[in-house]
Amino acid sequence: MNFKGIFKTATAPSIIICSYNRCQNLPDCFSCLEKQVITDPIQWEVLLVDNNSTDNTKQVTEDFNQSSSLNIRYIFEQKQGLSYARNRGINEAKGTYLMFIDDDIRVTENWLQSIYSTFKQYDCDAVGGRIHIESPNKLPPWITPDMYVFWDTRTLEQSFIKWTASKSFHLVAIWLFTAALLI
Repeated sequence: MNFKGIFKTATAPSIIICSYNRCQNLPDCFSCLEKQVITDPIQWEVLLVDNNSTDNTKQVTEDFNQSSSLNIRYIFEQKQGLSYARNRGINEAKGTYLMFIDDDIRVTENWLQSIYSTFKQYDCDAVGGRIHIESPNKLPPWITPDMYVFWDTRTLEQSFIKWTASKSFHLVAIWLFTAALLI
């Protein structure tokens, strides 16, 4: 499937990845997005927001674009900080649904379809899920046992949380933490 097209629907998702000096994570992150299995006719985009990196983030993104069916839009945000990067991604996004993933996230093949279907089915404002740790033996010290409730091995479909908050949002922000967090 070729994803280089321009949106034709008002409900298109925008996947926003913010990165700072972690270009080594990008190829695996992008590859997982490229492998999405889509059953609905969804037009979607991927934005990589480079948060003033000094490594090869731009080059890695451009190199991936050369051999990929994805069309990753590279955006440079000079102001340092995740809030600046996310806000820049929001401003640049063309989609109605905004999906944020970190550069160390590896989504499953049905991730986008599952989220999109949930938004359409429940008309919700936000979707979230659990984190599946790929390597639980290497947890960093800041992850304490009381935080373990946020992680499990359930599938994305099993771990959706539906929020029906105020419908005053112009854009729907999705904070996605469901995938494999590589440590």
